[in-house]
Amino acid sequence: MDELTIIIPGIATILVLLVYYLSQPRLPIRINRAFLGILIAELFVMLTEGAAIYVNVRFQTSNMRELLYAANTLFLLTHIARSYLFFIFSSMTVKVYITKRSLRWLVRTPMIITTALLLSTYQFGTVFSIDRKFGYTDGPLYWITPACLLVYVAISVCIIISKRQRISEPELYGALGFNAILIIGSVLRIYAPHSLTVNLFTFIAVIIGYLSFENPGIYLSDRGGVFNKRAMKAVLEECIGNNSTYRALGFVLRGYMEERRIYGSSQIDRGITMISYYLKNKYPKHLIFYLRNGHFVIFDKEALNIFRIREELSERFRDTWKTRDTDLFLSVSFVKIGAESNIKSADVVIDNLIIALEKIGGSAITDNEMLDLDNTNEIDEVVKIKGALEYAVDNDLVEVFLQPIISASTGQTIGAEALARIRDEEGKIISPAQFIPIAEKSGYINMLGEQVFTKTCQFVNSNSFSKTGIKFVNVNLSPIQCMRSDLSERFIAIMRKYKAEPERIHLEITEQSMGDFDAIVKQVDNLKRAGFRFSLDDFGSGYSNLTRLKYYPFFNVKLDMDVVRDYCSNGGPFVPNLMNALKQMGYTITAEGIETKEMADKMKAIGCDYLQGYLYSKPLPTEEFVLKYSRIF
Repeated sequence: MDELTIIIPGIATILVLLVYYLSQPRLPIRINRAFLGILIAELFVMLTEGAAIYVNVRFQTSNMRELLYAANTLFLLTHIARSYLFFIFSSMTVKVYITKRSLRWLVRTPMIITTALLLSTYQFGTVFSIDRKFGYTDGPLYWITPACLLVYVAISVCIIISKRQRISEPELYGALGFNAILIIGSVLRIYAPHSLTVNLFTFIAVIIGYLSFENPGIYLSDRGGVFNKRAMKAVLEECIGNNSTYRALGFVLRGYMEERRIYGSSQIDRGITMISYYLKNKYPKHLIFYLRNGHFVIFDKEALNIFRIREELSERFRDTWKTRDTDLFLSVSFVKIGAESNIKSADVVIDNLIIALEKIGGSAITDNEMLDLDNTNEIDEVVKIKGALEYAVDNDLVEVFLQPIISASTGQTIGAEALARIRDEEGKIISPAQFIPIAEKSGYINMLGEQVFTKTCQFVNSNSFSKTGIKFVNVNLSPIQCMRSDLSERFIAIMRKYKAEPERIHLEITEQSMGDFDAIVKQVDNLKRAGFRFSLDDFGSGYSNLTRLKYYPFFNVKLDMDVVRDYCSNGGPFVPNLMNALKQMGYTITAEGIETKEMADKMKAIGCDYLQGYLYSKPLPTEEFVLKYSRIF
């Protein structure tokens, strides 16, 4: 009976895991149901194994032959059922759902054959036999149950490897590790059929499956216990894979970033948590997702009364949300979406939804209006631009255009600004005003900016640069790029790789970045020590503060084109006085947006050092720029 003292802790552990798993919020998707089946099967395997051991020892030499057969047969049947559930779970880790009836019967064949052989044991003694003198003894096919598991594992591994592109690398390792442990357990069962250590391996496989795919924490938002973006993707993938209907109502807190500045991050975070709890309690039969940045989604696979819920939420948001310290006045706009959109990618559905929420979150749409995502051409246009951006970045197809910077004193081209350009499917240039905001929101701005910097370094170290006679090229850094902790390290490595002289590359930091300058000062200092020089771009558009400006490492200030246009149209003392102050602080000045000779003359008259704009040239592809300006020098 010593064997039972080993099994009992295993039963207790599985019970604890099962109770914990059932007590957590879970998505109603197939892989979760399959894993729950594995937990229950694992519990039954341990219980029936304990019962079989007890019966074998207690009644080994008695005449209760039928009881011995029943106990051992039930134990092996649970083994077979668990093997099949292991296979179903494994296939679902790579989003393979066996829905066709013919395929279902095909994959059940190993289980059916093994079960039939086991049930024939009573008459033929194929798997085991009960001897009146010695009790339980192995039969000639005692290995059939672990062999059944090996067959299922082999099929699982083939499916996982063939569909590995559907999951992330950690998930792939988790799926393969899950099956590798099952292989070890099956081999041990064949060569040491009565070793209780075999259960250890199946239990380890269960833990690997839990940590890799079933840990509730990976699907929960940190705001009020609702589900997150990853959870929504999992639900959508199953709906799309099964051609199931679904409906969703998304809503966004309008002016979310502005609200965070007004109320403070901690207050808005408390408000988000309160909204999450409200939605969970108000709509317990629906799935609630929080996608970050004030974006919520209420989702149902079958029935969702979108218009009733919209009216209820509109009414609720007319009242305040009372946090511990203040009352939050928040307003919302809505987006609806359904399976009728015919989109066959969960990622595209979520991207479209987020794009739509971001669009209406900053628009004048009122609470009583709702954007229908299935009938919005503007969203389709944004999606196309995002697709073109991703294609250009992923395939290193971002182009560098150059716009000349003119010396105000000599009228000659002294430098250039490197500008990123991408093309659509037809090869037409997409406006930076369209793709740059998308790049910043999607995270592609870092790769985009790095490609521009890399190609600028290649140009600066080429004969083409020497032919133009220019002395420097400006490269823009977006605020998001500036927040990268490894920015200086990466840029210095690229510069050295292409042997570009840093004094020939001026880095432009927008005035918007000055709001977070303390967070990026380390990166700037590292780049400055490496020899780079810095210009402050778009001065006058936001955080203008001459007192703060003197503490930053800029040598040049570029006046925002709106400031330039306003002065050239309306005059006034402000811009000349500003120029005076900047000059006294030791900065050189560049005026952007110069479109006419009159504008150039006015900005030159008040002391601008450099001029840039369409009067001299629009941005040109590198080859055209070299061809045009090589003729001058």
